[in-house]
Amino acid sequence: MRKIPVSVITDTLFTVFIAFILSFVLLNYFTPRPYSLILSGCVAALAALFTLKRLIKKRSKKIQSEEEIRKKNNVLNQLDFSPKAEIITLFEKAFKKNGLISERKKGGLYIADKKIFVHFAFGFDGATKKDVVKAFNCLKKEDTAHIYSTEFSPDVIAFAARFNGAIILKDGDFIYDFLNNAETLPKITCTLLDVKPLKKNFIKEIFRKKRARNFALLGVMFLIMSIFVPLKLYYIIFGCSMLIFSVICKLYGADENKDLI
Repeated sequence: MRKIPVSVITDTLFTVFIAFILSFVLLNYFTPRPYSLILSGCVAALAALFTLKRLIKKRSKKIQSEEEIRKKNNVLNQLDFSPKAEIITLFEKAFKKNGLISERKKGGLYIADKKIFVHFAFGFDGATKKDVVKAFNCLKKEDTAHIYSTEFSPDVIAFAARFNGAIILKDGDFIYDFLNNAETLPKITCTLLDVKPLKKNFIKEIFRKKRARNFALLGVMFLIMSIFVPLKLYYIIFGCSMLIFSVICKLYGADENKDLI
């Protein structure tokens, strides 16, 4: 039996608590106290089922996505580390798995049936304009050149577009899918840590998961204050809104910890 993470359980209990308070505040105005408590309990139970299912599914997708991204990055890093001779041998096998016969020519591979010359520009500096010119100079009249590289800068993309379709760029996403489908992924002998630059988003910053508790405390405070003030509706609306925001943060907010464990 698969274990349910503690974070999923606590988030579910938090959502159940908020769902009970929200439903009780609303139902208490239309139904007698005992019935409003019972109905609120039913709403909380439904919220528990929905939340638990969603959080488990969300966590599973996150783990699978992160594992796939890590696998792809390791493959592309390995290609950037690999000598050109190994890369050519690897793609010869991949083309053969796809029913394409290739021959070594001018530092790359030529697929005669498709009239495609494949130029490899792997390396941590990425493809350059020099790679584009080199690939173009290897072409015959009706040939096209496919440049394989983990990434292309905007300048290289714009420069390649000036060759009227004779140069086609194939980036890391295509390369990984191609090798993965052909079952010819390289053996990983070296790995690098993935360090991503932080990009702040105003909406995401407001609705981060860690802010759920603050929204919940504000919501409960407004609801308690509604008992003692004349303008009850004002405090009830704001209190319920804060509680709803807290649930949104728990279910959809970005996590601070990106680890799989």
